Amino acid sequence: MNSNNVELTENARIIFTMRRKVVIAIAVILLVIAFTGCSTIAKEKLNVELTQEVKYICSDENKINVRFYTLTDNSLNFVKVKMVDGKEYTLPQVIAASGARYSDEYSLQFWIKGNSMTLYKMNEEREWRIIKEGTVKE
Repeated sequence: MNSNNVELTENARIIFTMRRKVVIAIAVILLVIAFTGCSTIAKEKLNVELTQEVKYICSDENKINVRFYTLTDNSLNFVKVKMVDGKEYTLPQVIAASGARYSDEYSLQFWIKGNSMTLYKMNEEREWRIIKEGTVKE
């Protein structure tokens, strides 16, 4: 083995060792940033806030009571819908093209637009059917 080959091999080993040290240093720096960043963020206690209570009068004269809630960090809005028979459903807000829609996506859907509301129930064919329509009680 000539001296040029030995020198190249030695240089390659030095470069590899330096690269490995740089990668380890970057990993340590990223870990320090990640852990110190997480520990310095003020952690607020998450609470549920009642934002509104609304009574709807249905076309069949029944009353549906609805309470609107939000989490204090605004990450979730949901409603509690109290049916005529006293059964209460908790439904998270889901995407709607118009108005506001709340649904568990398998049994009940509550949709509002302006002062009007429509309640849908899932039938055995897995299709939504209207069970109640109403307006805000004045």
